[in-house]
Amino acid sequence: MYKQIHERAGISIEQDTDKVPNDHHFYVLKNGEIAGKYRSFKQADKIYKSLVVEKNLPPLEREPIQKSITELLKGDWDRRSNTALLGMTWRPKQKGRRNNRLRK
Repeated sequence: MYKQIHERAGISIEQDTDKVPNDHHFYVLKNGEIAGKYRSFKQADKIYKSLVVEKNLPPLEREPIQKSITELLKGDWDRRSNTALLGMTWRPKQKGRRNNRLRK
């Protein structure tokens, strides 16, 4: 049994699932309908990828990263520790130096 789905495009490759015959062939489905039957995965994958490209889907939008990981860690450290109360700031550890995480 094999199943690979591109949900946004509505395209899948399936082998021996409940949607396709149990004959060990790979089927490419487009919107739930059989679009092709192939003996090898390589053939099915080639058609699958061409159908996905043919859909010309826009890329998913991502939220822009506003802060670096170091800034997020610094803020978390300041909120959770007493260093903020003591007027000290957190700095990331540097190689070759000891005890440089807290400085006045």
